[in-house]
Amino acid sequence: ILAQVFAVASPVCLVAMAQRNEYYGSWDKKAAALDQELDEEMKREEEQANTALGRTGEPEGPPVARAKQQREELSSHSAEKKETIKKMEDREKIVTGTGVSESVDRGFAGKAIRFKDCSKCRYVIPQDLPILKIFIERCTDFELVLEAPLLTSSAELWKSEKVTLDTKAPLGSLQVDDVSQLRLLVLQEADAPATYHAKTNDFTMTVGGADPVRVEDSSDVQMLAVLKDKTIRSEPLLRHAEGEFPVFPTASGKVAAASGDQVSDADKAEQKRRAGNEAFKNSDFMQAAAYYAEALAVTPSPVVYANRAQCWLKLGDPEKALKDSQACVDLDGSFVKGHFRKGLALRALERFGEAQLALVEAEKLDPKNQQIQEALKFVLMMAQRRSAAPS
Repeated sequence: ILAQVFAVASPVCLVAMAQRNEYYGSWDKKAAALDQELDEEMKREEEQANTALGRTGEPEGPPVARAKQQREELSSHSAEKKETIKKMEDREKIVTGTGVSESVDRGFAGKAIRFKDCSKCRYVIPQDLPILKIFIERCTDFELVLEAPLLTSSAELWKSEKVTLDTKAPLGSLQVDDVSQLRLLVLQEADAPATYHAKTNDFTMTVGGADPVRVEDSSDVQMLAVLKDKTIRSEPLLRHAEGEFPVFPTASGKVAAASGDQVSDADKAEQKRRAGNEAFKNSDFMQAAAYYAEALAVTPSPVVYANRAQCWLKLGDPEKALKDSQACVDLDGSFVKGHFRKGLALRALERFGEAQLALVEAEKLDPKNQQIQEALKFVLMMAQRRSAAPS
């Protein structure tokens, strides 16, 4: 009798397990679809924002039928997807390597280059090779020689150590975050970039082969370092509120932007916000975050905080996304996007209980929003799965 029972029960159990796996798998697919819907939302936001603060743009998820249609179109429009990928590849190239010493190929002309996870490498950008921008990310024992000026005159370094940046041409600005043992070489003082740095140590600038000048170490507080008269002026940057773009006082005591221009009207904030939206549409999320930060330097805005939070989500930094979304809801607790982005950030941090609370607040403000409903169902499912998992 027991054998007969097991013979009947086993297929039933297997079917139940398969149905459960299919159920969980469907939510994984919905989570991926959420990211696509967020991209579409950012593209619509420019049309929705008709005022300086863009408060007309509440997030309105597509109806269920349209969402299903979009997913079907994504699977069938392979040519369009390939074209999108090609455009992204045409805009930026990623270089990785170990023990490499070579000049950058001419195929990189007109593109941004992201040197990523390079170790014991030396690259040269030739004098006749126009490069859009340089990113150095998670590199060790890395040297880059810039013989040609960058088209944007800017470079960014992040989470790297033992880096030498040898510039043979002027460089306008340099962003340095979480970098140790950085050697910046310039031919003359006028070529030295304005350097924004945080969490740096053992950072020196050398002009024309003279003795290196040490840049003051920085912690989480962002600093601005400027080389003048063989001396580096390095000052902490003031902020109206935590997380905003850095500013510093002029001689008159008024606050100026890091560029030195006076910032006092909302038109400039709106201009920067629109520039950020455009950069986001072009998948340049770091540049978009920088534009949004400049807008925040003029006036705190829940819309801009929510937009920058979305940039951090795209860049894989949910901690910063959570910080910006919290700043958004602190400014305006009725702004649904702030609660929604907060929920997505907490979801990415796998803090599903807190994510549920944030998404419930978003749903209260916009109960018909399909994106919010899908995200809330997903975090509920993940919270249940975690509680059911054996300890």
